[in-house]
Amino acid sequence: MVFFWMISGGGVYFSLARNVATAALVLYLAILYMVYRPKMKNVILNSTIYALIAIIFCLWLCYIRGVAPQETSKYLWMLITFVIGGAICIYFFTSFTYTEFIKLFYKGLNIIRIHAICGGLLMPFLIRYSTIVDNEYSFKAFSFKYLFFMRSDQYAFNLLGLSFYRNQGLFWEPGVLQFYLNLFLFLQLYLFKTKKSNIFLTVFAILITYSTTAYACMLLILSIYLLELIRKKPLTAVLGSFAVLGMLPLFIANLQNKFEGNNQVSALVRLYDITEQSLVIKDYFLTGVGLDDGEYAIVRTHYKLSGDLANLIYFNGSERGSTNSIMFLLGAAGIFIGGWWIISYANQQFVKGKKFILTIFILIAVSAEPLLLKPFFITFMMSGMIFTFVRLKYPQVKTLWKSEF
Repeated sequence: MVFFWMISGGGVYFSLARNVATAALVLYLAILYMVYRPKMKNVILNSTIYALIAIIFCLWLCYIRGVAPQETSKYLWMLITFVIGGAICIYFFTSFTYTEFIKLFYKGLNIIRIHAICGGLLMPFLIRYSTIVDNEYSFKAFSFKYLFFMRSDQYAFNLLGLSFYRNQGLFWEPGVLQFYLNLFLFLQLYLFKTKKSNIFLTVFAILITYSTTAYACMLLILSIYLLELIRKKPLTAVLGSFAVLGMLPLFIANLQNKFEGNNQVSALVRLYDITEQSLVIKDYFLTGVGLDDGEYAIVRTHYKLSGDLANLIYFNGSERGSTNSIMFLLGAAGIFIGGWWIISYANQQFVKGKKFILTIFILIAVSAEPLLLKPFFITFMMSGMIFTFVRLKYPQVKTLWKSEF
């Protein structure tokens, strides 16, 4: 269940067949409820119901105050996703202690890492035997038997006759894979204290995503860890610092390529999103444009930008998505509803420890990809909402996990 839930946050299978994959997730969750019959705690159940009532009110407000017309089906789908997230929260919080859960979560992340490494090493040899898979949302990748995937529209480099593409693992974009790999790196360093060789494998998996966001998050996590390690193990910290400094040129080269090289469109699109959506937020500050992403895209066409950003003419009203989840949520739902949802996400209850660095990391990750409204990330968000209502009604409760309150 943990692994299935994890790949719902941008997995290839959810991108290619969203309805079928979501139905399978719901069916699997229903079977788990029927087979294991987790003992419901009133503290968790009541707070989840309060959170869902608050979500329904937020969705209703966005619907009636949004720029018309707002497509009803998109709101219903979003409500269903929040209900699924609430059900997953109840199952986890009533079935596992935190220690049990985090061990399962760690194993799930390890599977994602192992798959990413295998895919990164094997796909250059398997490309000739692969087929192209795509969907209507600009996703396009090489696929070997639907086991390994590699972005076909984001060429990296050629070496010894082999073509190396950006590694995306089981996800629709390398920038999504990097979230899970960097989260695994965080757990390795701060919770599980794993061997250095194991950490090197994770770093390698992150490097072959060729993702600027991946490199930035990895360097942030490693740098803060090494700073904290200086007092305990100064020699290890110094050697680790040299390793981090050795990766800086790669990060800088990747960054320059995004702004000056062949991939500068990637940086322009993200800058475009920040600039244009800032204007949307300014004009729709209180209640937002509405959570209908189609209508939101049309509203965005009303803003004319200058310079290089104006040259992104291949965008039109039906194609303008958003690479920045945070900016989209603030522009679509308004500063109050969007702000509460983002704070709830940052206050998630699934991964604990080093709150400051963890919060910075998970916010950076969703600032570079449209992830916040995917089932996995909505579950994070729901856990923060549930904890808020628990603290309001049951102030003596300090945690949501089984046998810990």
